[in-house]
Amino acid sequence: MTKQADFKNKIRARMEKTGERYAAARHALLRQADASPSALPTVPAYTFRRGYERDHSLLTSALAQAGVTDPASGEAFTETRLFGLSGGIGFMSFLFEYAGHAPMLTFVCRSWSMPGPVITRALTTAGIEHELSETGSAKAARAFLDQALERGAAVHATIDWASLPLAGMSAMWTGGMPRQANFVGRDGDDYVLDVGAPLRLAPAEVARVRGAAKKEKHRAFTFLPGPATEDPVAATRAAVQGTARAMVEAPFRNFASNFGLAALEKQARLCVDAKDKRGWPRVFGSGPLAARALWRTWECVTLELTAPAGSRALYADFLEESARLPGLEELAEAAKLARDSAELFAKLADDIVATTPEVAAAVTISEEMDELQRVSPESAGQQVKEMRALREEHLQQCALEEEARLEAFARVGAAFAAIHAVETELQKALAGL
Repeated sequence: MTKQADFKNKIRARMEKTGERYAAARHALLRQADASPSALPTVPAYTFRRGYERDHSLLTSALAQAGVTDPASGEAFTETRLFGLSGGIGFMSFLFEYAGHAPMLTFVCRSWSMPGPVITRALTTAGIEHELSETGSAKAARAFLDQALERGAAVHATIDWASLPLAGMSAMWTGGMPRQANFVGRDGDDYVLDVGAPLRLAPAEVARVRGAAKKEKHRAFTFLPGPATEDPVAATRAAVQGTARAMVEAPFRNFASNFGLAALEKQARLCVDAKDKRGWPRVFGSGPLAARALWRTWECVTLELTAPAGSRALYADFLEESARLPGLEELAEAAKLARDSAELFAKLADDIVATTPEVAAAVTISEEMDELQRVSPESAGQQVKEMRALREEHLQQCALEEEARLEAFARVGAAFAAIHAVETELQKALAGL
């Protein structure tokens, strides 16, 4: 908690100095922040990093350990570069309603929610040579892992986040949260993982969290040293055009309005549409439900499967860096549009925090949980459970009346509409490269 308070104080101090919004200041400080040092044994040359977004940050660390280099720079791949090559930004929106549970709103601001396609796209687009293990056999999966560690290679693998004790999550989520982790060493019989922080797990726990990842169970990568093989200009062009297509072409015909620009436009409407059965005024028609929708929106555009500001600042960084490559200079204009979108996402997050004390408290708890999982992962589980319960108490205490709810929803809808307008232009700029 103390470290989280210190980090937030640094964010506030930077905001006062630079005039940046909270999300922009947090993004900048994450760039400078180092992960907590670890006394646990690791394979040679492995470095724990804090990063912007766990899956891409962990891929960055695994590639650096393997000695993979980016031909664009001649140095190790950066998280910024890998984020862009994996597909970069996106927008997916879903509302889940289960009997006996409050409705759960989910937005995903990167190119895809499942890590498998995201990681595979980055490797394929860049031309990063790798070995992939996919098996239904826990024994074969462990053999691949053990053999890699014995020869000094980190393993970039899929686990089920909800199955980790540090997640402090209800059993109902087991198997539904595939995330990436790096297996980086052995400590006696135990395995040493990087899950955004150093973590030690017994073999039985490793088998459980890997096997619970459903469609991506036991998936694991190791990497071959040396430069990536794809021409960096061609790789960048392919990645950018892929991002542009994904903004207007849904992967599933029956869910076209849940993806890309169509999803942003739909959410702008649903925030204020009292006639639609999935409109916010009907679905979130009480103080506690409204608080849940607002907090959840903040979490999805700031923390969960995203870098701050809906990952738009991170994508703007990628575009600005890419514009220095020969023939890609026009990406500088697209970067400006991505930066404009980042500002709108950051303002949306700030406005949500300012809505009610209960929403602000829930946001603070989400940040504290994330920090606790990074600095004390082996002991975080019970405390995170208690924090989840406390967050729920805050949300249940929200007493926003109808007029205030509708005003808050209208502000969110206006933000989505403004983002849609900017990203419509961004899509055209990317598609025209």
